Amino acid sequence: MSHNSKKNKDKDKDKDKDKDRDKDKNKEKNKDKDKDKDKEKCSSKKDCLCEYLEKFEHSEVTIRNKSGDIITGELQQVKNCFVKIIEPEMITPFVCERLTVIRCSDIESFSVDLHEC
Repeated sequence: MSHNSKKNKDKDKDKDKDKDRDKDKNKEKNKDKDKDKDKEKCSSKKDCLCEYLEKFEHSEVTIRNKSGDIITGELQQVKNCFVKIIEPEMITPFVCERLTVIRCSDIESFSVDLHEC
């Protein structure tokens, strides 16, 4: 094998390695773009109110939705554009303790008791 053909093979190997690196970089960029698209789909990522609500997980909250309904209970979780609230049992009218899940985009406002009365 001549000296030039060996150099050419080495150059080809280097080119292949560069192509593989570029492919890996592009895959990572695409993953980041997909994550950004998921964030855009989720209104909670655009909605500062829902983002702020996340700070009060495991606290008693009162949430008013856009249709005017009021939901009171323990804020269980804020995740993937949804809010999970455990509403306590009520005696009149009798309602068992229940989990309520609403979309972040449906929340008009919320309040949190800072101190127990």
